[in-house]
Amino acid sequence: MIKMSETLARPFPCVRVDLYNIEGKIYFGEMTFTSLGGMMNFFTSDFLDKAGSLIDLDYKG
Repeated sequence: MIKMSETLARPFPCVRVDLYNIEGKIYFGEMTFTSLGGMMNFFTSDFLDKAGSLIDLDYKG
């Protein structure tokens, strides 16, 4: 599952890949590009700006 996740995530600078192992069969769930659906109102804008600045948008997987 780790190898599958790494392969699926390779083209993106930041993504969460959801896979499920059910009785030995692997199922794809989704790829999520923002945590908590972007509803992170418990962080300050300054923190979110700083965290966002750490993502390399020129990333070439």
